[in-house]
Amino acid sequence: MGISLRHHVLALVASFLMLLVGLLVGVGLSSEPGLRERMDRLEARFTQLSGENEALRESEKRHEEFEQALLPTLVRGKLAGQIIPLLLTTRPQDNGPSRDAATQLEDALEAAGARAPYRISWDDDFAERAVEVYGGDPTSACEKATQAIARSVAQADSEQLQALRKRKLLRIQGDVPGAAPTGVVVLGGAETEAQSAAETIDRPLVEALLAAGISRVVGCEAGPALSYVSTYREFDISTVDNVNLARGQLSVVLALAGQPGRYGDRGLFTGAFPEIK
Repeated sequence: MGISLRHHVLALVASFLMLLVGLLVGVGLSSEPGLRERMDRLEARFTQLSGENEALRESEKRHEEFEQALLPTLVRGKLAGQIIPLLLTTRPQDNGPSRDAATQLEDALEAAGARAPYRISWDDDFAERAVEVYGGDPTSACEKATQAIARSVAQADSEQLQALRKRKLLRIQGDVPGAAPTGVVVLGGAETEAQSAAETIDRPLVEALLAAGISRVVGCEAGPALSYVSTYREFDISTVDNVNLARGQLSVVLALAGQPGRYGDRGLFTGAFPEIK
């Protein structure tokens, strides 16, 4: 059983024991002979589980630190000379796992020899802006705006991307090179239903990227509450559901390097990560 899964199981057991202890206290310690002894045993068990839980968290942290240190060696030269921008359709929360995932992905791509020259993210008021620019209902306007972004990325059309930025449809961090990308990483997922953009942004985005000739598209996420992986899989592209972890970043690099698949921790995957060759 994996460390993360064990952590969640122990957390659930500990929560159950806390609830049970509370119920016993509510009944009253003096209502039944021997209740105090049973409660003492429950408290001891709860203390033991809490200690194991903390030990697992520390172990998981050390494993991740080791894997992050090893990652540059594992990916070195895998994507030499490639140009791979990041398209962020997610809206990271302050304490959410997506917060640092984009930077970690860029570091992994560059360690593999690729250039990750820029990242694009969608404006918070994207739907409203799209209607202003393209007219019609929000769904069709979002699709048209997203398709325009995808075509501009595929063609390395810096002028058009800057025009879309001025219309406040997107944000650009970095510089768009003159050469077309050899692959694209889409970082999606949402923390709340209200933030979900799988249908209005990610679906038309992936469809337009593929139609524009970008054959290597990886759809990934950092373990959000609402996953977009099922949407990405409709297009038969590689998916990675744990890019907040070193093994997820490794999976993205190797998928772009010619080992496509469905990787991650949430199930229904090809494997936890690709074979390291």
